[in-house]
Amino acid sequence: MTDVPSGAPAAPAGAPAAPAAPAGAPGPDAPLVHVDNGGFTPEQVQMMDGWMRKAGTHPDQQQAPAAPVVPPGTEATPSPEVMAYEAQAIDQGFPIADSREFETPNFSGIASSLGESLSNEQLMQVDTTARAWLSTMELPRGIGNFVASECARINGIWDTMTPATQATWTRQQEVFLENKYGAEWPQKQALAQDFIRQVGAKHPDFITFLEDSGAGNAASVVCMIVEHATRQEVRYRSRGRK
Repeated sequence: MTDVPSGAPAAPAGAPAAPAAPAGAPGPDAPLVHVDNGGFTPEQVQMMDGWMRKAGTHPDQQQAPAAPVVPPGTEATPSPEVMAYEAQAIDQGFPIADSREFETPNFSGIASSLGESLSNEQLMQVDTTARAWLSTMELPRGIGNFVASECARINGIWDTMTPATQATWTRQQEVFLENKYGAEWPQKQALAQDFIRQVGAKHPDFITFLEDSGAGNAASVVCMIVEHATRQEVRYRSRGRK
């Protein structure tokens, strides 16, 4: 688990501005917004806001590191000092949560809504598995809680669809992502897929779940994975990992 710095990291000379979540993507260092047509409902936004405030990672509760000046011509070739600074800024703005910090969905209620029932032993196993996935992904608490809740919600919807409806819904999600990211979508998609493969290497059942539940096709989940994978790339590029 990565240590979270107690204060804002000092920016090295020539460092670019500290990375921040893109507009429209909820996260601890960006205001929560409502994205129509495949994004988040007002209730989900309010829920995430509460999670982040409880975890102490809401933008109102922290001070971002000072943004240094970016010299012309240095954007594409950051120095080791700059990369270390950016990684530390990610650590501060998006602290990795411990598996025990996540608030997993009501699996018993979800199973009941699908006409199934789970024993206490099965519920404990499902909860442990979900926490292991979120921990391996190194998600911040608020974002991890949202991803878990959204995956459970999509799973319930997916199981009520016919194969034809599933195909139509999946295409609608793809169109939303293509419109959101534009020309950058192929690159963003490849980054997210590589991240998922890394998690799946440790948890093959995670890949199976994404495929069987429909969550792997949901724009709301994919957006979270894209933005998190982007931050992870910044977090580890100067640390010899990923």
